[in-house]
Amino acid sequence: MLVIGEALVDVLQKPDGSVSAHTGGSPLNVAVGLARCGGRVTFATRLGDDDAARMVLDALQREGVEVFTPPMSGSTTVARGSVGSDGRAEYLFESLTWDLGPADDELVELAAGALVVHSGSFAASLDPGRFAVLNSMRKARGRALVTFDPNVRADTAGTREVEVERIEEVVALADVVRASDEDLEWLYPQSSAFETASRWLSMGPSLVVVTSGGSDAVAMTAEHVVVRAARSVDVVDTVGAGDAVMAAVISALVDAGCGGVGAAERVSALSEAQVSRLLDVALAAGALAVESEGANIPSRERILDVVGPVADGREGVLL
Repeated sequence: MLVIGEALVDVLQKPDGSVSAHTGGSPLNVAVGLARCGGRVTFATRLGDDDAARMVLDALQREGVEVFTPPMSGSTTVARGSVGSDGRAEYLFESLTWDLGPADDELVELAAGALVVHSGSFAASLDPGRFAVLNSMRKARGRALVTFDPNVRADTAGTREVEVERIEEVVALADVVRASDEDLEWLYPQSSAFETASRWLSMGPSLVVVTSGGSDAVAMTAEHVVVRAARSVDVVDTVGAGDAVMAAVISALVDAGCGGVGAAERVSALSEAQVSRLLDVALAAGALAVESEGANIPSRERILDVVGPVADGREGVLL
């Protein structure tokens, strides 16, 4: 599995005034989640030549994630944030850049041989690096399961019109898209989440999943629409919750044979029961992630402890 995107260090101030530092970045969190679900993962990113980069590399090595990066130089992105009483975090980004430089061509070749290609967040919207994401997805389309999570950052985005255009360019290349209700409200303030999911589905994806924090979530294919209530949990913070959902969705789809060549068609052919199970798995992962501090992406075993085995009795699979 190939994940493309930013890696950074989250420095969070909590409501009690204490400060903690964790590795982060939406794509990095997804890469970790895939590894914890048993996937063989390569994470393509940009890192500076500094202590923050070494912290990221050490964390990924512990998770068994292989790292693909151009020669390290400059500074690694740091996100300084605060967590409110509702568990939501707001960030200010330092040294925010996204560019793989001369490694772009090699990245495209990695994408051509992957079972899954995932990207999102800054990597899909920031120049000049977003073109490497687009080219990799084009190369992987039809050969791999291509997935995307926009993870919109309104405080760093350009105009709404430019951001919508860039995100829709990636949506059209993806087989599976996951977004939050907050993403969709910012991108399309005049449309409901259901309307946007339907519109995105018409652009090319086989599956669109929309999560809404503690409210209902929806999974939509051309044949099925499934709505599930979010699990009731005590929220410590919401950092990484959407990334946990994305990693669980990808892992479950791979369990169901929806990776590699023909992935889009196999996702489209999922039964209503399978789509329902997929959403249950996704919501379980998100709920587990918010119960502890930082981007605590759950493992396959923890998710299965919540949702139980699949209906046909196969052991250890999510879908």
